[in-house]
Amino acid sequence: MTDTHEEGLGTARALLEAGNIEGTKRILGKLLEKDPDNYPATDLMIEALTKQSAHKEALAYCDNWLSRHPNSVGIHVFRFKSLAKLGRTRDMKASLKQFRTTFPHETTAISIMEMFQDAQKGNANSFRKTLEKEFGDVSSPDLIKVKAIALHQVNDLFEADYYLSKAVEFFPNDAELLAAMATNRFQIGRLASARMYAARSLAADPTRRRMAFLSRATWLFYYPGFYLILLGMAAAMLLGARLNKVAAVLIFVILLSLIRSALSLFLFPILILFGLSTSPTISVLIIGAIGVFVLSLSDAYYKMLFGRKKTVKLKKF
Repeated sequence: MTDTHEEGLGTARALLEAGNIEGTKRILGKLLEKDPDNYPATDLMIEALTKQSAHKEALAYCDNWLSRHPNSVGIHVFRFKSLAKLGRTRDMKASLKQFRTTFPHETTAISIMEMFQDAQKGNANSFRKTLEKEFGDVSSPDLIKVKAIALHQVNDLFEADYYLSKAVEFFPNDAELLAAMATNRFQIGRLASARMYAARSLAADPTRRRMAFLSRATWLFYYPGFYLILLGMAAAMLLGARLNKVAAVLIFVILLSLIRSALSLFLFPILILFGLSTSPTISVLIIGAIGVFVLSLSDAYYKMLFGRKKTVKLKKF
């Protein structure tokens, strides 16, 4: 292997660590044109594609390599991860079964595959047991990252937040890790932090359109009009009220707090549903739907508190 080749790999690896995925792919593409059977370049290319969430392309590289080198255990693990990211559960099951039969002695690789499978299924308990049994105390940066993302995927949000914070210290420009951190912070209601990590993820990988949408969604809770609407509804309630107004205000403040907390938790499934779109129209429609939901809650609250809807008649002068 020539010095030029080693320099190319070193440059590609440095660019990948700095978050420059496109630059990494360009260099590796040239290296693989000259030598398609270059394992380090192929391995790094698959890692770069995985970080870019180009899982179909990563899977194609894995299949192409394994068709010529079927005993490459590391590529089998990458292939399994790509299948997990694509949600191809049947292929995952078949792949794991075949790998166990072909490589029964590769217990570490089998355990990693099982962890990906548990994370994909949302099985937090099984994931933890496998991790502790195979690796014990997680201390290496790579394992901390694997555990952090997997905990996030199984919705163990607060433990995931702890490990994600540690992993980001080791991999400050990892787009996949930053995206997991952003969505995790959004789900636990730390919106300013979620927006910051979403921006960092986008800077590392501009193709992550869901991060742009998540960043916009966080502004919903800081948009003054959102709270002015709620305060306006409170005023409308009080104008028509004949009962204890102090109690009405206190109950409404509590309701306002609950609505805000509920939205920060339940808006995330909506983001997943529309996450591939950054269209302002879609954003407005979603925010409008949330507004209708809040108005419905307000109307139900008013009827519960005051018994019937009351209107305020303006005197004619």
